[in-house]
Amino acid sequence: MRKIISIHLFVLLILIFHNNIFSQWQKLKYDIENTFSSQSFGVFNDMLYFGTYEGLYIYSETVGNWELKKNPLNIDTVEEIGISGQNFFVNYRYRGIYLSKDTFKTWIPKNKGIEKQLDVRSIATKGDTIFLATLVSGILRSTDNGDTWQEMNNGLNSKVVVNVLINGNDVFAATANGFYISYDFGENWYQRDKGLKGMEVTSIAIDRNNIYVGVYNMGIYYSSDYGLNWMPRNKGLPFESGALIYSLVIKDSIIFAAVHTMNMLMGGFYYSTNLGENWIAQNNGINTSFRRATKLAILNDYIYLVMDETFYGRIYKFFKAKISDILTSTYVENNDLNLENFYAAPARPNPANDIVKAGIYWDAKIFDVENAEKSIYDIMGNKVGDKKELLVTNIQPYSAEIVWNCSKVSSGLYFIVLNYNGQTRTIPIVVSR
Repeated sequence: MRKIISIHLFVLLILIFHNNIFSQWQKLKYDIENTFSSQSFGVFNDMLYFGTYEGLYIYSETVGNWELKKNPLNIDTVEEIGISGQNFFVNYRYRGIYLSKDTFKTWIPKNKGIEKQLDVRSIATKGDTIFLATLVSGILRSTDNGDTWQEMNNGLNSKVVVNVLINGNDVFAATANGFYISYDFGENWYQRDKGLKGMEVTSIAIDRNNIYVGVYNMGIYYSSDYGLNWMPRNKGLPFESGALIYSLVIKDSIIFAAVHTMNMLMGGFYYSTNLGENWIAQNNGINTSFRRATKLAILNDYIYLVMDETFYGRIYKFFKAKISDILTSTYVENNDLNLENFYAAPARPNPANDIVKAGIYWDAKIFDVENAEKSIYDIMGNKVGDKKELLVTNIQPYSAEIVWNCSKVSSGLYFIVLNYNGQTRTIPIVVSR
């Protein structure tokens, strides 16, 4: 047991050294903590913005830190953001749409004719025209810079709309009931679902006639004929683990995806240079286990990625990478989706004095979690318990929870050790009286 712990520490040091020296992704110095995010993330005037329940955060490379921009009206919960030139629109939860024309100094309400509890999920703008994608009222449109609003749902079979995107005079909508196009700026909507029928679309990206959509739990679908026909494009993506595509962005016909999986193990950053036929994972420098890759933004020659660490607490970390470095990297990530690995999450609470829990996750098609070898050791390597003391609960297709009542052992450092199919996972636990 002592040898196992020493080997794990040595491997950890090697991985830290490797990632620091050879990482394509560089972490921004400051995180955003102790708040929840609406996941509104993008670029405005060479700055990054990030919407949270605490307010609007702005980041510039010259300052090198996130700055919280409080609304002077004491309205803080940001749901979504839209930009048209120097006009910065924010939908505040339960307060509606507000506009700032002077870089966040003053805010003007823009709520005439709309409910304030819309649950806005996306804002798209072109000139004085603004579209809102909502979970309650479908699509809303303003043609006078937000002074008045009108529902524009003719042809939509679902008012649960999560994304809206403008392309010229055409508008795309991602809904709980598929993909829609309007050819007359929202007056009429036409469902384009050949190959997408009944699927929940979550994200959209377009490159000329090529359209890409994220489909809930089904990865990415692609249309080469402007939405008339769709086909899955998931080679290289963790499709079998339930790929959720939170964000798609395109630059120079290269498509980038932020991917999260149901088992929270195999997501992260992926890109394709051949119309989505093949996807390459590039997560060197990012820890993706039990974290969600949620949003992407491109600023100049760099791509920025948001990692949601709410599994560990209310923490959002931000990474950047030079796009040319990603595309020319010699680092090759293991994309074998049939490795049948299993993983252990950190214990909680830690320190503990009675009941302590830890999540375990696997990508194996068959994993006998109840009969896997499980033991408990103290810091000296003495075995102090076995699987009789470890309760397995909340068993799901790709996850479960290990529970240990540590009330009978003295204060100190302990290790839950899991062994299965030649693999070992160690969960350290501090017991404090």
